[in-house]
Amino acid sequence: MDNIEENLRMIFGEEEAEEYRQGSRHRTISVTSEPSLQGSDLSDEDELDRTFESEESAAVSEAAGDSEGQAEWEEGPFVPIDVPSTPPSPGLLVRGTASMTPFQYFQIFFNLSFLRHLACMTNEHAEKIITGTIMKPESRLRRWKATTAEEILTFLGILFFMGTVRLSKINDYWKKSHLVSFNLRKYMSRNRFLLILRMLYFNYESTSTHIYDKVDPLIEYFNNTMKGSVYPERELTIDESMVLFRGRLAIRQYIKNKRHKFGIKLYILADPKGLVHRIHMYRGSADSEVSGTGHAKKVVLKLTEDFINAGHSLYMDNYYNSVDLAETLLRQNTYCTGTLQVKRKGNPVTVTSKRLTRGSVVYRKNRNGVCVMKWKDKREVLTLSTEHTPDILNTTNWRGRGVSKPEMIIKYNKFMKGVDRHDQMLSYYPCEHKTIRWYKKIGIHIMQMMFLNSFFMFNEGTGKNMSLESYRSEVLRGLLPPPISRIDPPALPTHMPKELNRNSNGVLKRRKCVRCWSVHKKRKDTGIFCPDCDVGLCIACYGSYHIENKLLP
Repeated sequence: MDNIEENLRMIFGEEEAEEYRQGSRHRTISVTSEPSLQGSDLSDEDELDRTFESEESAAVSEAAGDSEGQAEWEEGPFVPIDVPSTPPSPGLLVRGTASMTPFQYFQIFFNLSFLRHLACMTNEHAEKIITGTIMKPESRLRRWKATTAEEILTFLGILFFMGTVRLSKINDYWKKSHLVSFNLRKYMSRNRFLLILRMLYFNYESTSTHIYDKVDPLIEYFNNTMKGSVYPERELTIDESMVLFRGRLAIRQYIKNKRHKFGIKLYILADPKGLVHRIHMYRGSADSEVSGTGHAKKVVLKLTEDFINAGHSLYMDNYYNSVDLAETLLRQNTYCTGTLQVKRKGNPVTVTSKRLTRGSVVYRKNRNGVCVMKWKDKREVLTLSTEHTPDILNTTNWRGRGVSKPEMIIKYNKFMKGVDRHDQMLSYYPCEHKTIRWYKKIGIHIMQMMFLNSFFMFNEGTGKNMSLESYRSEVLRGLLPPPISRIDPPALPTHMPKELNRNSNGVLKRRKCVRCWSVHKKRKDTGIFCPDCDVGLCIACYGSYHIENKLLP
């Protein structure tokens, strides 16, 4: 014992060692007899965190899943808290949009300033590649010339055209076969296109400090352009989107429910129509803003930082939702609705552990304005909301049949589809190719998102209902206008001498020389003539006749 106290003094000091010794003398272990929880759905973490209570008191009040003083859960009708909101008027912030053409909407994102920056970053990257590479004599890199904003625009036009017309290889677009003849060589040669694609870059080499910084300027440009161009409607949704990539990369993710299961994850804030307002790329532990404990909550607060205290209604799935996040958003005058993981800290145990029959509902509310509900249809679904009630309402399903669902579920199904809708429409015209590097895939994907956003903004700003196919065709006509065909002047007559035909006996026919008759006043027959002038001319007069009549220079 003396050795232990001596070690404590060496490690903690005299005062702390004394406190530890006094505390250990008074520490007791209390054992509470409780009913067995075998067969319960609660996880080990829930069993350790919750405060055990009797069944009678649990029906009235229970712990929230952790021991950090969360509000108690109770029964009774759920009345959402009214939040003060003074949001800006939703819609486009760009003036004169009603009369703008599709190509002008496209230029909201792909303006001259953006194209110049893209050209500068590409040229800087090309200079680094060329100076640091030992090139073979026949290397394509030796033919590199600095690109311009105008050439980048043509390059993007060809790139987007490849999304409209899909071929297996890039080289196929320049084939001269009658089956795949697109005349792209009139806009840009194949080698030049491949060179620009090889050098394409989105960040200055001198300012890049991390591998994931290569696409930062493009993401920032997207977010800033959307911030200055359009303000969203009241309802917003957050979800993740996957950019297909199967190569070796530390931030590559796997999400089984996505169309592209392997790839690079983008966190997206969108409206229910599919218009994307903010994006943030997943970077793992390299992301100082949202990495670490509470990652999902940090992502939500990051994406919505420009829309808090405006009365928006946010819809999310169970990857993001939690009671703590819902309370935080409500304090920022923002509603929250979505599915909820059963094992999240803070969930009401009475709801999560309850067994339901089909069509039944159980819910609890807390004093901070959060309602957690479980409803069973084909399976049990746990949801959370600070805006909608668990009341059962009559509605229709996609077949048009009448069904009964809680209000939370109806609203969630109605508004939680914006990101999936955006991904679906992007999949119609994919521009990425397998052989390009990861940051180029991200960059091209974001530029496709910009293209698609301009389509949504066009229909909203003009009040039209143009299809995406028609919109892309109109924009591509602006990017790749009909090439100006060279109109050559009509060819001058050659006035080459030609023999007259022969008769049936093989004797050459003869005609009178017009110059000998007009100048020398004598008749001279000749066997040649000028087919362009249709006159007979002897050899001596042939050149002089055409020069005198200014038919030859």
